[in-house]
Parts: sequence; structure tokens; C-alpha cells
Amino acid sequence: MAYHLEALLGKGTLATVPLEYSTARLLLLRHGLQFIPLTRAFYAELSARRPVGQTPHFETVGEVRVASDLADLARQLSEKEKEPVAYVEAHFLGGAGNQSAVVWQEGQVLLAISAGGMGAIDQALRCLGIRASNPESFDEFDMVGLGRWRSTEAWLQEEGSHDRLEWEANQLVAALARAEAALRELNPQSPIYRIAEQQKKWAEQRLGELSQKERRPGASGDPS
Repeated sequence: MAYHLEALLGKGTLATVPLEYSTARLLLLRHGLQFIPLTRAFYAELSARRPVGQTPHFETVGEVRVASDLADLARQLSEKEKEPVAYVEAHFLGGAGNQSAVVWQEGQVLLAISAGGMGAIDQALRCLGIRASNPESFDEFDMVGLGRWRSTEAWLQEEGSHDRLEWEANQLVAALARAEAALRELNPQSPIYRIAEQQKKWAEQRLGELSQKERRPGASGDPS
């Protein structure tokens, strides 16, 4: 069975991406993890932002080959938000394959690893503060739920279903409540205050998008 994943991961650092890129879909996973699947549409939008005449190119970060415009985005996010941002990829077919991961913090490479089999993504998740309590039977990859779908594009396949909309709305309401609580309690000069502002703006925008989806004819099983 095949498995393919390319994604950006963070905790509080990715909320600005869907505000700037219309094709970016920010999902909330377990343990407060933010997840942006790097779909073909998102890569196309990244490419469209390049200066006219500039050809796409890749760079090697440690052991990992990454599209340069994506690496630039991740570096800038980690520097601006002062929190780590991870790029992860995995490719498996019939049980054989490899994982790769790069983690940037404050614009610098914190981790860059490519390895056959499992483990690279677990290391990236640890850099984000996620640790499995019993890694021998349930590792960080399993804890956050990255095995839910078997391809990058498939993470968006449920987007229009009623169950998916309800689940995501509940996650967004919780994220919005956390952001509003943080804004009440934090010093406005704190870097975390700005992250909370971005989280609040993103959650409000996404909730508005979900509300529009529910009002469309035929949504949620409405036959009209």
C-alpha cells in the first residue's frame, strides 16, 4: 500500500499562511499541532509568486532536497514567529520508503534528516515539543494522527462533508477561545500576543468560510 505526504507543521506559527495564500488549508491535529498539506494547488500558487522569468529551483538543506520558495517561506515563518516550523515528507510503497524532515527555528536550521524507514518525522515533531509517552508502541507520528490519510491530496477529500465541517468547526471554536483568552492575559508587547492575534484572525476567517459552505444549496445533505 502506498503512502505519500508533504506538509508544513507548527504550533502557533502557521496561521498567517492561509491569510496570504488562498490555496493553503490549515488543519488542526492532536496535541495542538497545525498542519498544512502541500498540495499541487499550493505549490502552483507558490510558483506564481516568483518574479517573472525566475525558474523554479531546489536547495539541499542538510540531507533534504526542498523547493527553494517553500524553504524561504518556512524560514521566514520561523524567524518572524520565533517558533520552530517543520517541513516533512514521506514516501512509501509496499512497506519500503523513506521519511525526510527539516526544522527551522528563528531562521536557522535546527534539524535536517533523511532516512530510510520511519523516524525522521518523529524527530521533527519532538523539535515542536511533541513527545510520545510510549514510543515503542505509539510514536509521535501516530500521536498526532498523521496516518489518517495516505496521500497529501487526500487530506482535503472530506472538506465538504457534514462530519468534516462539524469536526473542523469545533476545532476552530476551541482555537478561537484559546486565542481570545491569550489576548486578554498577555502583554500586547509580547511576541506570543501577535501569534494569538494571527490565530484569532485565521480562526474567524475559516469559520466564515465553513458557514458559507453550509449555506450553499446541497450542503450537509440538503437536496434542494
